[in-house]
Amino acid sequence: DNARARQIGALLEQQDYVASVRPVQSNIVIFDLAGTQTAAHFLANMEKLGVVAPAFGPQTVRFTFHLDISDEMMSQLQEILQSYSSAG
Repeated sequence: DNARARQIGALLEQQDYVASVRPVQSNIVIFDLAGTQTAAHFLANMEKLGVVAPAFGPQTVRFTFHLDISDEMMSQLQEILQSYSSAG
């Protein structure tokens, strides 16, 4: 779970829609969105793609990883995050 979180944290650091990623020290990834995009907008778009997560502030999102997340789910999440556009 922690390794998966670190993997997604590293991926998020490379995305232009992400302003910053907090240090990943457990199975939780907390990140801030860039520009004027709100967490509500980002999460509404993510939910349409099957990704559910809570807002952790006006522009902050929290992903939590657990043992029920499969390799296939991780691959899908990576694809979604890499292809995401804040205009979407």
